[in-house]
Amino acid sequence: MKLHFLLYLIIAISFASINLYCQVPDSTQTEPFETLESDSLNIETEMDEMAESGSTEDETDTLEAEQPWSFDATTGYVSKRIKNGTDLSNSQPLLNIGVGLSHENGFNTGIDLDKRFTGIGGLQDIAFLIGYDFSITDWFSFCADYTYTKYANDSLSAVAGSNHALSFAFDFSFNNLIFDISFDRYFGADQINYLTFTGMYLKKFGDFKILPMAGISWTSYEIKSSRLFTKKGLSFKKMERGLSSVNVSIKLGYDLGGGFDIFLKPGYVYSPISSLSKTTKNFIFGFGVNYSFDF
Repeated sequence: MKLHFLLYLIIAISFASINLYCQVPDSTQTEPFETLESDSLNIETEMDEMAESGSTEDETDTLEAEQPWSFDATTGYVSKRIKNGTDLSNSQPLLNIGVGLSHENGFNTGIDLDKRFTGIGGLQDIAFLIGYDFSITDWFSFCADYTYTKYANDSLSAVAGSNHALSFAFDFSFNNLIFDISFDRYFGADQINYLTFTGMYLKKFGDFKILPMAGISWTSYEIKSSRLFTKKGLSFKKMERGLSSVNVSIKLGYDLGGGFDIFLKPGYVYSPISSLSKTTKNFIFGFGVNYSFDF
């Protein structure tokens, strides 16, 4: 009950923040689409943008006025996809491809897909996202996203019965340090809630960037047992709540110039709920290339 109360309280605060934002004069934020493998929503992209900023404030304002749109494309490999402690790839490696479009007024949209390398192969899932980011102050922002995901096979992921997702996040930024509080609500045939706290810090050395991150998630869910990793007897709806993950990772990036950069991201995820992940201790690594430009 306490967890449910906290989740509902966060939603209420979220909508109150929207009303507050509407009363605040002009405040814009450009944030390209973030691929869905990250637990931290858009804050990782925001940190990248902070690192890439090398102009004065007046020069930046002029550039944003002339180029309000941003396009972002990413392709990469990940050894397994675990989000909020839930194994989304049946412990299989994935090829991820994502494209996104955002506007300086806060609007963003994108498409993200995963393809399996092993097992039965083929498309794992494809997701369509639309969202809006609100810069309430220069150190505090709020974002809300809706995502629709189509799964190729509902037996490969515990969340495959929940095609719809609403996400709300509060970001608190202090120089190169960002704290994020997010709430994700998955719904459809199954119902899943995640409450996540994430922190990260960006360090840049010329064209080289280091981004360590740490996070912790809690969940409450009601999922059909046939989609879970611990299947016993006849199909039924299983309900559970509690700590779902503790994760740490470090993202290493290098700017190649011309809008291209490459990245490597090793990490560790502790997933204590056996019905959501085959293994409790998960070492994960990913790498890829990103391309972005403004227009």
